Amino acid sequence: MTIPGPECGTALRVHMVDQLDGDVRLEQLAFSPTLGWYVQKSFRIPGCMLGDLIRQLRKADCLVPRRPTLKRERQTRPDASLPFPRLNVSSQSA
Repeated sequence: MTIPGPECGTALRVHMVDQLDGDVRLEQLAFSPTLGWYVQKSFRIPGCMLGDLIRQLRKADCLVPRRPTLKRERQTRPDASLPFPRLNVSSQSA
Protein backbone atom coordinates (compact mmCIF):
# COMPACT_ATOMS: atom_id res chain seq x y z
CA MET A 1 0.00 0.00 0.00
CA THR A 2 1.30 3.47 -0.87
CA ILE A 3 0.22 6.54 1.10
CA PRO A 4 0.68 9.99 -0.49
CA GLY A 5 2.88 12.28 1.60
CA PRO A 6 2.09 15.76 2.89
CA GLU A 7 4.25 17.39 0.20
CA CYS A 8 4.21 16.96 -3.55
CA GLY A 9 6.55 14.15 -4.60
CA THR A 10 6.60 12.29 -1.27
CA ALA A 11 4.96 9.06 -0.13
CA LEU A 12 5.18 6.17 2.31
CA ARG A 13 4.97 2.58 1.11
CA VAL A 14 4.15 -0.36 3.36
CA HIS A 15 4.39 -3.99 2.27
CA MET A 16 4.82 -7.46 3.72
CA VAL A 17 8.34 -8.82 3.66
CA ASP A 18 7.90 -12.20 5.31
CA GLN A 19 4.37 -13.52 5.57
CA LEU A 20 5.36 -16.31 7.95
CA ASP A 21 6.82 -13.94 10.56
CA GLY A 22 4.59 -10.98 9.65
CA ASP A 23 7.53 -8.66 9.00
CA VAL A 24 6.67 -5.37 7.28
CA ARG A 25 8.84 -2.97 5.30
CA LEU A 26 8.14 0.76 5.63
CA GLU A 27 9.71 2.91 2.92
CA GLN A 28 9.92 6.69 2.64
CA LEU A 29 9.69 7.62 -1.06
CA ALA A 30 10.53 10.77 -2.97
CA PHE A 31 10.11 11.77 -6.60
CA SER A 32 12.75 13.32 -8.82
CA PRO A 33 12.15 14.27 -12.47
CA THR A 34 15.44 12.59 -13.43
CA LEU A 35 15.21 9.47 -11.22
CA GLY A 36 11.46 8.99 -10.87
CA TRP A 37 10.28 7.51 -7.55
CA TYR A 38 13.07 6.29 -5.27
CA VAL A 39 13.41 5.04 -1.69
CA GLN A 40 15.01 7.54 0.70
CA LYS A 41 14.76 5.40 3.84
CA SER A 42 13.67 1.84 4.47
CA PHE A 43 12.79 0.14 7.75
CA ARG A 44 12.07 -3.55 8.32
CA ILE A 45 9.66 -3.92 11.23
CA PRO A 46 9.55 -7.38 12.84
CA GLY A 47 6.03 -8.80 12.99
CA CYS A 48 6.32 -9.35 16.76
CA MET A 49 6.78 -5.57 17.25
CA LEU A 50 4.08 -4.38 14.87
CA GLY A 51 1.23 -4.29 17.43
CA ASP A 52 3.31 -2.28 19.93
CA LEU A 53 4.42 0.12 17.20
CA ILE A 54 0.84 0.69 16.04
CA ARG A 55 -0.26 1.49 19.62
CA GLN A 56 2.55 4.04 19.98
CA LEU A 57 1.72 5.61 16.59
CA ARG A 58 -1.92 5.98 17.65
CA LYS A 59 -0.81 7.76 20.84
CA ALA A 60 1.45 10.06 18.82
CA ASP A 61 -1.37 10.73 16.36
CA CYS A 62 -3.54 12.01 19.23
CA LEU A 63 -0.85 14.53 20.20
CA VAL A 64 -0.33 15.99 16.73
CA PRO A 65 -2.05 19.37 16.29
CA ARG A 66 -4.45 19.32 13.37
CA ARG A 67 -4.45 21.88 10.60
CA PRO A 68 -8.01 22.21 9.33
CA THR A 69 -6.87 22.82 5.74
CA LEU A 70 -4.60 19.77 5.39
CA LYS A 71 -7.26 17.55 3.80
CA ARG A 72 -8.22 20.28 1.33
CA GLU A 73 -4.54 20.89 0.44
CA ARG A 74 -3.94 17.19 -0.26
CA GLN A 75 -6.95 17.10 -2.58
CA THR A 76 -5.96 20.22 -4.53
CA ARG A 77 -2.17 20.06 -4.58
CA PRO A 78 -0.69 20.05 -8.09
CA ASP A 79 0.90 16.60 -8.07
CA ALA A 80 -1.45 14.94 -10.54
CA SER A 81 1.33 15.14 -13.13
CA LEU A 82 3.57 12.85 -11.04
CA PRO A 83 3.26 9.13 -11.73
CA PHE A 84 1.88 7.21 -8.78
CA PRO A 85 4.57 5.10 -7.05
CA ARG A 86 3.92 1.40 -7.60
CA LEU A 87 5.29 -1.60 -5.79
CA ASN A 88 7.77 -3.45 -7.96
CA VAL A 89 7.46 -7.07 -6.84
CA SER A 90 10.80 -8.06 -8.35
CA SER A 91 12.63 -5.57 -6.09
CA GLN A 92 11.30 -7.03 -2.82
CA SER A 93 14.50 -8.35 -1.33
CA ALA A 94 14.59 -9.16 2.36
